[in-house]
Amino acid sequence: MTNIRLDCRVMSNIKNENLISLLNAVIDRELDKDVSQVNTSLVEECIDLVLKLEQEENSDFRAFVPLITSDEFLKRIAPENKGWFKGLNVFARAAVVAAIVATGTLTVNATIRAITDYDILGELNKRIVSIFSNDKYERLEDNTYVQSENEDFEQVSESSDEPLENENKAVNKNAGSTQVSNNTSLEEKTESGVIKDFGNHPNKVVIPSVPLGVELPQEGGKTLVGVYLDSSNMKTNYIYGETFSYDGLELYRVYSDGSRRALDYSSCDRTADIDTSKTGDYVVKLVYLNTVVEIDVTVRPNEETRYSAVCTNGKYDYLLTDEGAYITAYSGNEDNIVLDSVDNKPVLSIENGVFEGRNIKSFSSSSLKKVGVGAFANCTKLKTVNIPSVSVVESRAFEKTAVEKMTLSSNTKAIGDYAFNGCEALKKIDLGGNVEKIGRLAFNECYLLEDVYGSQNIKRVGDFAFYDDSEMTVDSSLDKLCYVGDYAFAYCNTVVINDIDHMEHIGDGAFMMCYNIISVHITSNIKSVSYSAFKGARIKELTVDYGVERIEDYAFMSTMITTLKLPDSVKYIGDYAFYTSRLTSVSGAEHAEEIGTLAFYPSKRLVMYVLYPSAMLDYAKQNNIEYVAHDERGAIVLPDLE
Repeated sequence: MTNIRLDCRVMSNIKNENLISLLNAVIDRELDKDVSQVNTSLVEECIDLVLKLEQEENSDFRAFVPLITSDEFLKRIAPENKGWFKGLNVFARAAVVAAIVATGTLTVNATIRAITDYDILGELNKRIVSIFSNDKYERLEDNTYVQSENEDFEQVSESSDEPLENENKAVNKNAGSTQVSNNTSLEEKTESGVIKDFGNHPNKVVIPSVPLGVELPQEGGKTLVGVYLDSSNMKTNYIYGETFSYDGLELYRVYSDGSRRALDYSSCDRTADIDTSKTGDYVVKLVYLNTVVEIDVTVRPNEETRYSAVCTNGKYDYLLTDEGAYITAYSGNEDNIVLDSVDNKPVLSIENGVFEGRNIKSFSSSSLKKVGVGAFANCTKLKTVNIPSVSVVESRAFEKTAVEKMTLSSNTKAIGDYAFNGCEALKKIDLGGNVEKIGRLAFNECYLLEDVYGSQNIKRVGDFAFYDDSEMTVDSSLDKLCYVGDYAFAYCNTVVINDIDHMEHIGDGAFMMCYNIISVHITSNIKSVSYSAFKGARIKELTVDYGVERIEDYAFMSTMITTLKLPDSVKYIGDYAFYTSRLTSVSGAEHAEEIGTLAFYPSKRLVMYVLYPSAMLDYAKQNNIEYVAHDERGAIVLPDLE
């Protein structure tokens, strides 16, 4: 948006009578209306402020701060009412502008208002500019400032009190105004007519004086005529979560003799902070002796969009970079969308929630690399998706859609949490062959899911990732799987996992009711076999290595194990841990310290081979299970000798 910069010559000469003149004009304008239409609240506010200004000689334009946030006041000085407003003297009008400049902190691009706050001060600023457009003041475009035709201020040397040098001067004499030097900027006009700016904000800006024949502030016998700004070392492009700071900013007071003195920004009234949790274009302001310095600051979602420009073409809002476009909003109503490019740039990303809840039926993009959080969530009519180049699928990307099949690129490394959660029509998905991580609930309750291709490199599967996908099969042995979260494959009745001896974590219920898991080898990497980890699985062979210390409750309940040998490292066997009627022989765990309720099913055909004395022996006796006891040397201990 347009920014207005006023220097001390204007602002130091805004007198109380100028402010009173403006307020009286607003009051008169209101009282000229029919009695029934008079806004008494606005009139009372203006009268209160007039009384304050008349009583307090030292009041200045900042007394306007409460009033200029009023919608009613905004309406009174709207462009359509500019006739009476332009009748005021220049200082009365400048008073309003000065108040706006000094108090406004956030300017919001129109394309992102839906996700940010409305900035009434910014809107008021633009209206004032249009009112001033035919006076001494020029209409200012971004990155320009007003300067006298008779006086050019140039950038100056580093030492204080030295004359300004003729270096790095950026003067557009033909235009009658000074242009800010910005050698690192890359500007071009988009096909939609929106100007985009790649690169940093202006490094050096001089706030010059405007010769109006008035007295200027004095400091140490010198006349202060402006403030010199060097923001080349200040961070002005932020991404979400970073902390705003003035570190690196250099300010100097500029005097009429061409010298300057360093100015610490902490000595200025200034914008305290900006919100770095939302995309936005900000203007932060510093005020020194009524001289206002402005610095443009941007906030973007991520590193890829740090230096992007906010654009719109009527249908899409997007962040534009040299590499491509990041779609941030959609205002169309199409059923079938093909989105390969905007502004002749490839579409690289659909950002968070862009199409969420829309009635689209199909989507295709050959260039798309990333699907953001909830980008298509709850698109209940979306059946067909063609995104062959996608490498990033973030959380909730396609949650609760009607998608039937999906093919991802070989560059895809991870599937986000809830990405396909509740996709009840999904039958086939090709992960591309290089996915290593499946997020929590990623394919939870995809009841019709039958085929998962490209699974050979999966290493981590999050909680409930494939929960209740009872018909699912995978095209590999998952022999790289090392982490399985809680209930990750629970009720996957048909999934075949032949080799899990390399696993480092098995969560609660991880393989519960997995009927095609026949053989399990628990290595010393697993110190504790979790609650219900293999409950109801059709395991026939179980090997447990020395180093495993705990078998939690229900871990192998209702399996098909017949012979069980536990290592002596096992200290705890939980409730119903091996509660299965198939067991005929149990041995080991001779140093177990605690055995839970019905840890072993008390079958008449079960024989326990136990150490005398031990917790295993006590358990056998308490549950009337046949046992054979032996001492530390292995010698059999007869029951009547115990």
